Amino acid sequence: MTIKPYPKYLARQNRAMVHDLLMREWDPIGVRDVPQAQDEYDAYVSKAYVMVMHDGASIEQVADYLYTIETEYMGLGKSAEAKDRARKVAVSLIAMKPRFAGQ
Repeated sequence: MTIKPYPKYLARQNRAMVHDLLMREWDPIGVRDVPQAQDEYDAYVSKAYVMVMHDGASIEQVADYLYTIETEYMGLGKSAEAKDRARKVAVSLIAMKPRFAGQ
């Protein structure tokens, strides 16, 4: 079996889709409309993308990752709203996998 290399530009394009989703649907600190803060979640995009695209992560695993970022790394506190938001975004991320370029 031959594995063909995955072009970097496709990975960048896919990560841009993940970035847009996080800004639009997750955005726990409310910066989606702040032009100077459009890179605020960049540190989390690659991990979320790799979890979905390469690791075969489940909805629960992705939701736990996002929830941990929000509640522990950002220190925003645990809440049912944060848990629901993380789960909804995880569902969206998993659902977008077939739309990733190069699939």
